[in-house]
This record gives sequence, structure tokens and C-alpha cells, in this order.
Amino acid sequence: MDGKKKLAYIFYHKENYDAVVARNSSRFSLRKMFGSLECKHKRETGKIVVDPRNLNYTWIHYPPDLPNGFEKYEVTENVITHLKTIVWTDEQNESGEAPIEPLYFDNSTAKIIASKDILNIEKDLRRMIRKPRIRKIFSKLPNMHYYTDLVVNCYNDRYYQYHYSGRIANIKCPGPQLCEFVQHPKIKCTHVTATHTPMETLYPITYYYATNAHFTGDIGCYAH
Repeated sequence: MDGKKKLAYIFYHKENYDAVVARNSSRFSLRKMFGSLECKHKRETGKIVVDPRNLNYTWIHYPPDLPNGFEKYEVTENVITHLKTIVWTDEQNESGEAPIEPLYFDNSTAKIIASKDILNIEKDLRRMIRKPRIRKIFSKLPNMHYYTDLVVNCYNDRYYQYHYSGRIANIKCPGPQLCEFVQHPKIKCTHVTATHTPMETLYPITYYYATNAHFTGDIGCYAH
């Protein structure tokens, strides 16, 4: 590249928002969720989009070091709207309400998403929910989120408190493949599983295709 550094990854900052969301999936409304968004004006570690030709890295947090001859691009034109805190509610869906356009984090008049786009996505969601196959899935989704707070506390205690303070060597989280999080004997986690088709190894990315995708509670709450 004629002496210029190659791009390893793009980095997006992350702005935290609170959101009010219906606990029961049949009452879920995108317009109510978007209308409830409240920016907390607190940034956390952002996420990256990697060029796999230039960086062998599989996590969405930025790497501590870059190879020689490579650089990152820090995005300033946009941020990730992160639904940091979900407040569960049992309120009924009120479909007649006008959509409220959530404001951008910088206190400007810019909106995260336009009302017409909220309505279009909501309309498409309702169309999908009316399908018998989708309705059957919705009826099986849990209403009690037993593991949410436990998992968040585990991440904060074993990973994020050290990550944010720069004490990387003190991180205790072994990673999802070695996690020993204890499963509640009476509550099964719901996973998505499928039949994966073996594929020829390609470069730089090998794509795998899956058929017969479905939800199951048979796998349990252990790392796989």
C-alpha cells in the first residue's frame, strides 16, 4: 500500500440506554421500546469490525496490541446504541400510540431511527408473528429471565471490572468454552440448534450452512 498502514479493524464507541420492554413476547412492541429509550450518557468499551485478512482475532472487544504496519479506524460519525438496562413490564401493547423517535446521544435534534422506519419494522414484525410457525415459537419463549442478573453479575465480577480498570492480567473469566456457570436444576436454558452442513475450508472465511434450525431446552445451560 505504498508505505501506508493497512486497516486491521474499525472501532465503534458504545452509548448506554435504558429500555422498557414487555416481559411477555405476545405483548412486545417495537414502538413502545423505541419510545422508552433513555440515554444514560455513559460510554463503555465499544466493539470492533475486523478485517480477517489483516487480523486474526475473534472477539468483538478491541485487541490490546496491533501488528506492525497495521492501524485501526475509530468511528466518530456514529455509535452503537446499546440497550444496557432492560426494565421488564407487564403492560399491554397499545398499538394505537404514535411512535416516539428516540434522540441521539449527543443532545442534538438527530434521531436514532425515524418514526416511519419504526412503523415499517413493527408492521413486518406483526406480519411475522401472525404466521403459525412463528406463533408457535413465541408461545414457548420464557417469561421469567432467571439468569439475566446472575450472568451480568458474573461478567462484571470476573471480567469487566478488571477490563475497564486496565488490570487485564487479573481477569478471572475463562471464556465461554470453559465456563462453569451452574445450571438451576428446575430451569432449562433455551438454545438455537440446527443441522450443520460440512463445507470446504475457504480463505479468509469459511461459511457454514445450517438446516432445521429450532429452539431446544435439551442442551442445558453449559458452555458448548
